[in-house]
Amino acid sequence: STGLRRYWCSLPRSMLSLFQSATGGVSWEDILDPLEDVGLLGMSLVILYVCFTQLAVLNVLTGVFCQSAIDSAAHDHELLAQSMLENKSQYILKIKAIFEDLDLDGNGLVPVEEFKERFKDLKVRAYFETLDVDTTDLKALFYLMDLEQEATVDLEDFVEFCLRLKGAASNLSMAKLSRSHDIMMARFKT
Repeated sequence: STGLRRYWCSLPRSMLSLFQSATGGVSWEDILDPLEDVGLLGMSLVILYVCFTQLAVLNVLTGVFCQSAIDSAAHDHELLAQSMLENKSQYILKIKAIFEDLDLDGNGLVPVEEFKERFKDLKVRAYFETLDVDTTDLKALFYLMDLEQEATVDLEDFVEFCLRLKGAASNLSMAKLSRSHDIMMARFKT
């Protein structure tokens, strides 16, 4: 038959036919039909070859694609972490600039009076709003910043406070607050 001569006349031609069927150059059905005259064994070997190459090639390609995606995702995590660190550094620089603006006499401490006075300036309020810090209750805001309860805030306390307030409350922060409340209530009862 012409199909048998076309696809299977020699070893090199047979190899080319199998390659073409595996890569989509020729339909594997086209190279299989002439083998009906040869017998079931020839057809079975071609079907086995096509199945093996298709599954093996697809598995290798899928594996390469998945590995590439995993590597890319891992790289994205590294980029995200790096970006977060850079954002934190920028945020701290903003906080320090705001503190310098609050510290009128430049001594590194902001007393409660200076704090209240500076908050009359809309620019200072706007600075705090860019840091996502609520400025509606200045007394409570200053009280929370004044960790040593000396009626002054230094740069370190100010930065720490602003970093803690950034974003939503974490589960850990809420758990610590709840635990502190429980301890205080237990002391109060005894």
